[in-house]
Amino acid sequence: LSYAFPIATLLYLDVSLFRFILKHTRHKSQFIFIPTNLILFVIVLAIGIDGIVSLNVLGEVQLTWSLIVAVSGLCIIGLLQTIYHRIPEKTRRMLKKKMHV
Repeated sequence: LSYAFPIATLLYLDVSLFRFILKHTRHKSQFIFIPTNLILFVIVLAIGIDGIVSLNVLGEVQLTWSLIVAVSGLCIIGLLQTIYHRIPEKTRRMLKKKMHV
């Protein structure tokens, strides 16, 4: 099987999902949600590429390295969300000002 069409389809679906989440989120201007969504984009892309490659090579889907990417990415997302929601409003305003958001 070819790798080009499945990976191009995966990339299209992943970008569409990212745009949908970005468009329909109520926290569009919050500086913490864009990195969180980008990490989620990378997680979905890694799992998809690992699945496509293992399906073409082994004939079945065996996720290996992408699970490590997913677990570490989800930990980073959880950490970012926890830090953001626990900081005081004054610090949040200062961070937005420094990051020009």
